[in-house]
Amino acid sequence: MAMASNKTKCFTCNEEKITYPCRGCSKEFCLMDLTKHQQILNDELNYITNEYNEFKQRINEQKQNPQNHLLIKQIDEWERNSIGIIQQKAEECRKTAMGYLPTYFNNIEQKFNDLSGQIKQIHQENEFNEINLTYYFSNSYLQQYPIEQVTSNSSFACDITLRNAKFTTSTQKRWAPRRTTKESQSMFDLLDAQVFTLNIDLIQTAFTCDDSFYVQRFKGSKIIIIPITKCETNHNETILSLAILLPVQEISVRLVLPGLKTIGAIRIGVSGPSTELEDGRFKLLDLNFASTYVPSSLNEVLADSTTFPIELTQIVNQTDPLNDNGLSTFSGIWSYSFSVNSDELFVNETRYTFFYRTQTNISVTIDENIFYISNVQQPIARQTEVVFRNLLFTIVVLEVFGLVFLVVKLLIIPVCRTINNRIYKKFIKKKQTSPTNDIAVIVVKTNRSSNITEKNLQRKLSTPMIVEQVED
Repeated sequence: MAMASNKTKCFTCNEEKITYPCRGCSKEFCLMDLTKHQQILNDELNYITNEYNEFKQRINEQKQNPQNHLLIKQIDEWERNSIGIIQQKAEECRKTAMGYLPTYFNNIEQKFNDLSGQIKQIHQENEFNEINLTYYFSNSYLQQYPIEQVTSNSSFACDITLRNAKFTTSTQKRWAPRRTTKESQSMFDLLDAQVFTLNIDLIQTAFTCDDSFYVQRFKGSKIIIIPITKCETNHNETILSLAILLPVQEISVRLVLPGLKTIGAIRIGVSGPSTELEDGRFKLLDLNFASTYVPSSLNEVLADSTTFPIELTQIVNQTDPLNDNGLSTFSGIWSYSFSVNSDELFVNETRYTFFYRTQTNISVTIDENIFYISNVQQPIARQTEVVFRNLLFTIVVLEVFGLVFLVVKLLIIPVCRTINNRIYKKFIKKKQTSPTNDIAVIVVKTNRSSNITEKNLQRKLSTPMIVEQVED
């Protein structure tokens, strides 16, 4: 401070006195007020020195025992809370499964009983043949479509994943919304009309719902403030969750968080409700996705200005009917992709750089891809084709059985009889009289009117003999 001989107004008492300038604050003080001002500066310096010493002492204590660090304690608390939540959800899932399993087993038992009854009936009626197998296989295979309605594995074939479906995927350019020549135009109308909600979760932060943050929308050269639909804190107020209802799908917004508070990690996501048209023929699926970004080290926090670009792509699924006269069904959903480099989102925060932060800006831009993905599901075998092939198979089987019957009746049986008679005659002619016992074998050809017996011949020839009569 320098001495001045001129009289000016004292900054404190506002009187004309000999004043002395303070180079630190560039103000003029009289001698009495200058002393007070100097004492105030000394007190503030002592306060800062004490704060510095206490801060240094805490750092040294935490350095010697890092387990007592506040961040470690918060992580431990987060671990306990997470374990509790997981255990609670697991218990709820167990109760749900235990309540569903009796019904599941009853349904399986009922199906087994029905199948057992059908098998017994088929055995009793003796009507189990190739035609029954063909009808059973074709009907079971026909029911394996569409795949989203198949709830169990295939039991009619060795390959349990056998399905009556084939798929075609292509990328096509989106057409104008006013065009109605496409059958799937209603599906695109539902996708374009879906309302988006931007969800932002600030993790490990001191921001609360009482802070004066706001959301800006950039529309050309204009900046419009849009309201925050929902704000809540979770996990002992360490996570701040925000929900912003977006007025349009393609948008650029920025969340402004004034103050020196920092953010440890962030989660960005978009959600939207489902909708149906024409009794479920056109079905818009729920949109609910999010991506979490965390720093690579504990010394990093979210930068004071970050941008999260999101690109959305329409996915339209078309399912053709089993019958040629049926109508195709459609379902649609948005696919997302983030173009973010995680290494650029977080910076090291020190006590020197901390005071340079005046606010935190989080920008989110949502753009739509000019192309969409088309997935077409078609049956490998349609109902008319299966019926026609079963009819052909039945006709062929019946004709084959008829042909086999005729061949056996007209060809095989007469030939077998002829061969049998020839063998029998040849065997009889080869029989001779045995020399050891002098027994003669005589073959006599007789007719129905002749009366020749074995006793009469023995009396006439006076020798043992065997008489074989063959009718002429």
